[in-house]
Amino acid sequence: MLPRRSARLSALQQCNQLPGNQQQRFELSTVNATSSLQACSEAVALRQCGAKAKASDRRVDGQASTVDEAATPAVGAPAAPASPAAPAGGLKRKRAASKAKGPDRRMEQSVWSRGFKHVYGVDEAGRGPLAGPVVAAACAVPAGLVIPGLDDSKKLSEEQREEIFDAIVSNPDIFYAVDIVGPAEIDRVNILQATMLAMGNTITKVGEDPRCPSPDYVLVDGNRVPEGLPCAAEAIVKGDATCYAIAAASILAKVTRDRLMLKFDRLYPAYGFKQHKGYGTAAHMKALLAHGACPIHRRSFAPIKDWAVLDKSD
Repeated sequence: MLPRRSARLSALQQCNQLPGNQQQRFELSTVNATSSLQACSEAVALRQCGAKAKASDRRVDGQASTVDEAATPAVGAPAAPASPAAPAGGLKRKRAASKAKGPDRRMEQSVWSRGFKHVYGVDEAGRGPLAGPVVAAACAVPAGLVIPGLDDSKKLSEEQREEIFDAIVSNPDIFYAVDIVGPAEIDRVNILQATMLAMGNTITKVGEDPRCPSPDYVLVDGNRVPEGLPCAAEAIVKGDATCYAIAAASILAKVTRDRLMLKFDRLYPAYGFKQHKGYGTAAHMKALLAHGACPIHRRSFAPIKDWAVLDKSD
């Protein structure tokens, strides 16, 4: 039997294999190629696709990522014909926060009851920060499988998220992929499009991995669905608080991004990325005024784009 996850590539290999204009680079024009690759290799060494014990046996080149490397293949799969029960363009469904504690399986059960077998939840982390990548994750949790303590990542402590993350990636019955879009691409296409790109790429990855079940249906946190998905999809407002698969994806995305920002903190210690993860805190703004922008700052974001002093990055 083939293993279910993908084999790791080194961070440098992942960087070199990024196709064309879809390359997700962790550098800006202010750094030279050598230092950029070094930053990419150091920071993107965070990709994980499986259990600690046999991670390399459970992955396929960049398909399900965790916390050691980040590849971002282009989303090229054509959209599949829409199911009568759920248009491929995606539905928008507003749901009140569940009265029960934590997310449940009702959304997935509803989809399963309509004949869709493999249901993936998709979520992102890092849309708002001034620095660092945006990270998306897709996750499919089989019916009957319980992840202890699972909840919306924003409601959990860092320690709780780490524990749940490890429980997810070490379970061979849970399928997932993580995609990372760097600040250069965010500046090029804008944060919304970068987020949609990352989300779409996660579904492309699991769909292309022969050892992961291809998605039949996708539940996306938020109010819109990425274009060009190869299956039916539905957007769920506050889905990370109500839908089990989306909550699992939110943990994968959040922990992956946080670990990346710890790597960046070691590369650029003057900014305090370990504490604020790139968000615009008072301490972060003070560091920006003192040192200018570093290669992982988003130059298209205010106030960075408006402050001439930030042009002095080195």
